[in-house]
Amino acid sequence: MAPQTPHRPTIANADTHTRERTAVSPTPFQSIGVPYGTAPVPPVTNPTGSPALETVLDRLERMEREAALRRLVFGNFAATIEGFVRNSPEEHKVLAREILNGSNPENPTTPAASPTVAKNAPAGPLKEKTDLRIYARAEPGSLLVRDQPFLIREAIVKAVPQIVAKDIPRLWATPTGWAVKPSTKAVYDLILKESNAIAICRATLCTTLERVEKWSTYRLAHVPNVLTGLLDNQLVTADIVSKEAEIQTGSKPVSCHHTQSSGPTSVWYVSFKKEVRSFTLFGSLGYSRLSVKKKSMELHNPGCQEFCNSFYCRAPSKCNNCGVATVKH
Repeated sequence: MAPQTPHRPTIANADTHTRERTAVSPTPFQSIGVPYGTAPVPPVTNPTGSPALETVLDRLERMEREAALRRLVFGNFAATIEGFVRNSPEEHKVLAREILNGSNPENPTTPAASPTVAKNAPAGPLKEKTDLRIYARAEPGSLLVRDQPFLIREAIVKAVPQIVAKDIPRLWATPTGWAVKPSTKAVYDLILKESNAIAICRATLCTTLERVEKWSTYRLAHVPNVLTGLLDNQLVTADIVSKEAEIQTGSKPVSCHHTQSSGPTSVWYVSFKKEVRSFTLFGSLGYSRLSVKKKSMELHNPGCQEFCNSFYCRAPSKCNNCGVATVKH
């Protein structure tokens, strides 16, 4: 006979020892259908309990009352002052009216605002500074043997008795002659006087005395040395270049010179008293280009950049990264 589970009687209070089932918790996307209560939003009120609209209206009314009161007070005050001036004696009216208008310099009713003056503003128009340098063009044959500046100074003093040696302390040689810089503007004008200039040129073997002028110099490359053709062959000279430059620009050049070249073309430098538009010479391919003097190398600006000019480097050695002296690292 097969084994069987023994029969046990049912216990009446067995359910009391089992755990009751808990309610199912709703998931974020599942509602269990529980209704939630809603309450009306109360009106916005200020601390005193009145609504915001009433507060704004009260503030506007208060501002209007204050403005009306201010107009009334100032109007009565102005009427009182005008009555005082009107009823004052004739000899007091001028002073009373000055006090009323606030124009009394001794006791002004209201302080006058001082004008704003720039700290660095010049007191008047800037005066153009005159360059006192004078250049002398020597005769062609006199450049082979140059005179010392002392001898030229002595010759100028003998030619113009009004000038003494201390009036022309600076005098130096130039590629075309010599130059002098007087100490004052009066001596400058005295040297350039026509009669004195002729006497100085005769004494120093120069052709003319020139003031310092700012020129605009243009460089023109690939200018032919000889103009060839069926009509004629002509050598390109400074006079021909000057004539061609005046035709192309409409301005007469003040100087024309070229660099020596062994080829069929040369580089010419044409100078004008003012800047002109770009041009060419004799239909060449090279257009004019303004020749700007390159700025000379500055010593340690800013800081030592590991290069120096002919002067001794007095700046301490600095770090290339932070700029601090290397002795402080």
